[in-house]
Amino acid sequence: MPHAPDTLQRPPELHISASATSCLWDVSLSTSRRDKGRRRTYPDACERLIAATGQAPLLQHEPVTAATLRAPEPIMTFTNAPVTRLVVLGLVSVSIAASMLDVKHYFYIHIDSHIWRYRQFWRLAAYQLCYTNSAEVLFAAMSLYNLRVVERMWGPRKFASFLIVSSLLTAVIPPLIMAVLRPLSAGLFNYMPAGPTPVIFAVLAQFYAAVPHTYKYRVATSRAPPTSEPFSGLTLSDKSYQYLIALHLALLQWPGSVVGAAVGWLVGHAWRGGILPAALVAWRLPAWMVGLSAQRRSAEFEGLRRRLEGENAATAVSTGVQGQAEGHQADRRRTMGQQIVDQFREAL
Repeated sequence: MPHAPDTLQRPPELHISASATSCLWDVSLSTSRRDKGRRRTYPDACERLIAATGQAPLLQHEPVTAATLRAPEPIMTFTNAPVTRLVVLGLVSVSIAASMLDVKHYFYIHIDSHIWRYRQFWRLAAYQLCYTNSAEVLFAAMSLYNLRVVERMWGPRKFASFLIVSSLLTAVIPPLIMAVLRPLSAGLFNYMPAGPTPVIFAVLAQFYAAVPHTYKYRVATSRAPPTSEPFSGLTLSDKSYQYLIALHLALLQWPGSVVGAAVGWLVGHAWRGGILPAALVAWRLPAWMVGLSAQRRSAEFEGLRRRLEGENAATAVSTGVQGQAEGHQADRRRTMGQQIVDQFREAL
């Protein structure tokens, strides 16, 4: 078998695509971050590349082609995010049903007529159930899909509990603010649009605080270096487009949607910063409502306990079998009276 060269051999006429280059960059970046201070060899880098792309291993002496080097495909599904999937499907389904049944007029709020005149307070609980136009449904579904990482970090039970708490708070606070601002703005703040925009921005606040950015890039308006002019431009990250989608959603039916988005953002940060009552922050849904069971949790803890006991036993064997045997012999040499006294001492 021929000896594998130390470097990849690429034909001069072959052009490696940008996706393949980014794949190699991601592999080298993750290797340098995770194994800082250790020297990584070529086989280790190949293993990282294979793990990232999911392709079969290649011999090192084989030529590199654009077909064999592909960028890793992200998980574009609702995997490990059942609550987000249910919210997206429910939001789209209810919005379509409200449009087909011609009942969209039940889901928005006019402060002067619905609240002050006719006392239709049930609209406070109904206005966040759906949207009344297709553009808002599209951007809300995209925003929730991008924010599914928050559920993956927290778990479905905590995420569902947060959604319920934030929806209860945002059901009352934005219409109350609109009712205060309406007489001060000549009726401008009179319409509260339908849709869970405040809840989405509450989740976006958690995404902003808990999820770090992967990379940053600059959109320059100055000349490219080398130049004596200082850099002028805009610095963005991989999270910027998610903020832009949510911002567009907040501006679709302003000023009511802007008020709801601002309240949702503040509620999210208040929940995270401990400003809200501790009972609301610590409250959780029953486990069976999100598909979790006490038996499964107890089985997980039992398996963890057994693994820890096994590790402790192995450590004890490797560190001092003779000392353990001497201890057992000392226990056997105790008299009956000493054993009874020791039991009472442990109990007390």
